[in-house]
Amino acid sequence: MDLSSLTNYQLYEIIQNIKLDTEIRKAANNEFNNRKLSVDEIQEIVARQDAHFQPDKDETLKLEYKLLLILFPFVIPVQSVFAGKCLAKGHKRKWKEYWFYLSLGYLFWTIIVILIASYFLFKPSLD
Repeated sequence: MDLSSLTNYQLYEIIQNIKLDTEIRKAANNEFNNRKLSVDEIQEIVARQDAHFQPDKDETLKLEYKLLLILFPFVIPVQSVFAGKCLAKGHKRKWKEYWFYLSLGYLFWTIIVILIASYFLFKPSLD
């Protein structure tokens, strides 16, 4: 495998990619070390990498989404669009909170239905 034609930045990306085979990463690391880059050049590469691949902020769900999930958990099309958006973007925290508040909404409405049913169906007679 010829890694000499790759740019310094491409080599750095290969080294940073944990999912690649260790042999490929070792070969890229050796090539990167053989190029004898200055500290400034390495800092520039690292800064460029950080600018391109910032990790997502660990944001929570907005209050209006939480209320929507609790008050209207049975509106399936709206819920599926929102869930698909969270899942597609890979927001793990939002995804977990989505399911928590959706479950909380189902629990809330189950309790309300049971209370209303017990009040109207099992009303004590005054005879």
